Order: sequence, then structure tokens, then C-alpha cells
Amino acid sequence: IAYLATDQKSEAKEKAEKEGKDWTVVDSELLPKRLWVVTVAGSGDRTPRPVTALGERSAWEFDWSPDGQNLVATVTDLPRTDDGYMLRKVLVLATAVEPPASREIAGIVGKVDQVAWSLDGKWIGWRGGVDASDPFSGSVFIAPAGGGPATNVTGSRPESVNRIAWLKDGRLAWVAVRGTKTFASAVDPVRPGAIVDIVGGGGESFTSISFSADGLRMAATAGAADGPAEVHVA
Repeated sequence: IAYLATDQKSEAKEKAEKEGKDWTVVDSELLPKRLWVVTVAGSGDRTPRPVTALGERSAWEFDWSPDGQNLVATVTDLPRTDDGYMLRKVLVLATAVEPPASREIAGIVGKVDQVAWSLDGKWIGWRGGVDASDPFSGSVFIAPAGGGPATNVTGSRPESVNRIAWLKDGRLAWVAVRGTKTFASAVDPVRPGAIVDIVGGGGESFTSISFSADGLRMAATAGAADGPAEVHVA
């Protein structure tokens, strides 16, 4: 398993805060948000270990590669809140202690949120803004996991994306708001222009979806104007 954890405060900082010296100095004593991994399979050592490929940078969102050897993460040089909004890169981080390898999938463009590695290991997807002035990470981007240019697959669509999920058949699915309606759509990364709406456009409103293991069924909590949110299956 993998998880995020912020470094502990120094003993001196803890002591000072207990004495009432709890002021904050801008950009002083910044504590990185590190990635940690634990091997839970088998009966071996379960001591958490840091992902050394991250170095002194901070991680915000992450997902495992299917083979369990790497993580894809949104990363900033500093753990400041503004950096977390505007200065995230998408990196692949090796979980092995040696060598501490990392490589860039996407540089700094604008807001970046959820990242997801395809189940076949070939692609990486994420939600992001189209540029630094975009107020919402509402477009879907895909890039080859081995490196290569990213494609904004929803760039020409008048919609804002909320969540993404990879399907077993290799397609990337997402939930988006289009006008006053919500839709679940999907695309084959090999044919990024051939987007298909799976469900939506009715009176129900939903912002996330969960797919069955075989990708043939989906569930969502959806609400409507004439009643409370309920679980829907399609």
C-alpha cells in the first residue's frame, strides 16, 4: 500500500509552540508531503519506507502502476498551498529504494488533480486545466506511460470533468457536467477523438461513478429535483 504523510515537526518547534511561540513565518520550516509504501503481501518486513525517488519534493495525488513497481503522482518542489494549486507536475516514481528514479510525464501547465494509471499499464490519465488561467481542473489528459506528448481528449467539448476511471477494456471513463446535465463518457486512448457517452443527460445529477471489475456495470449516487440522492446502477 502507499500513503501520504507530512514530516514531523522538530523537537525545537514543538517546544516553542508549547511555550506559546506558535507564529508562522512565510516559507520557513516547510515540511514535505512524502510518499510512503508498505509491503503487505506475505510474511516479510512490513516497515513503511519512503519513496526515495520523490526526494525533498511533495506529492499530492497518486496511483499505482499495475505491476506495483511504480507510482504516478502530482508533485511540487515545495509543499505550499499555492504550489499545490498551480505548480504540480505529473511524475512517475520508482518505489525501489535504489536507484531513486523519477521521470516527468507532464510539466507545469496549470491546475492538476486526480491521476490514474491504466489497468494495462500503457497509459496515464489525469484531470487538469488547459493553462495557468484556467480556474478548474476540468479537462481530461492522457499520455503514454513510457513517455510522449499528452493529449487533451475533452478540449473541444463544452464540459467540466469531475472524476476519471480506467476500464478493463482499456478505455478511460469520466463524469462531466455539460450545461445543466451530467454524463459518464469514455474514450479509447488510441482513438482520442471517438468519445462515447455511456449514460446521462436525464434529470439525475451525479459527480462520481464506480465501475464493476469487468467494466460492464456502473453505480452512482444521483440526485434529482423531485427527490433525494439515491444509488443508481446501469
